[in-house]
Amino acid sequence: MELSIEKPKTYKGLSYVLKSSLLKNALEETGLELNVHLVFWTPQELGPILSAEYWLPNNNVPYDRFYIRAGVVKSEDRKVAQTLMEDVIIPDLVRRIQTIKSLPEDSSKLKSGWFFDANFVDGVLKINGKEYATG
Repeated sequence: MELSIEKPKTYKGLSYVLKSSLLKNALEETGLELNVHLVFWTPQELGPILSAEYWLPNNNVPYDRFYIRAGVVKSEDRKVAQTLMEDVIIPDLVRRIQTIKSLPEDSSKLKSGWFFDANFVDGVLKINGKEYATG
């Protein structure tokens, strides 16, 4: 697995939720050959704490890859959000990546695009719009 990481500092009062080692270990356990670009970011407004896209090879990059962005929460929400990241979000993401990687290269599902979006706002976790119990 190839993993590149960009992690700038974030603002006071905000915390990153994802530990890159958690993602790396979970993806390595799949045994899949993956190219992953992980970018930590602080959006203008609180938004996704983890999002991912799958990009097919193109004229500029000759291999498929996953582009993953790890967001922030208010520092007081970090512990709850980290537990959800470990117990719900990363396992869900990994299952979805395994499904995508099992599709044939000419699958229309791959060509139409793939997106993963996990939001944690006001104590509510939503993954691709589906709400999950957090308590």
